[in-house]
Amino acid sequence: MFRSYKKGRPVLKIPRSRLEVILEVLAILGILFHVLLLVYYWPALPETIPTHFGFSGEADSWGGKSSLILLLVVNIGM
Repeated sequence: MFRSYKKGRPVLKIPRSRLEVILEVLAILGILFHVLLLVYYWPALPETIPTHFGFSGEADSWGGKSSLILLLVVNIGM
């Protein structure tokens, strides 16, 4: 929804298709699931976790478990 504050400009009301509504709901449920997993497993996580893996599958970068919050923020931003 877009509301115009300038005179003479149209107010756009673009209806969402059924597919768009379904995708919105799935995205919100995915973010909610991400939050719930993070809250549920937070106490069990070690303070240092792997943040990147090389081609061999070995962890080659480490960070604090708070880096998972950044992942959540990126998830919400997308």
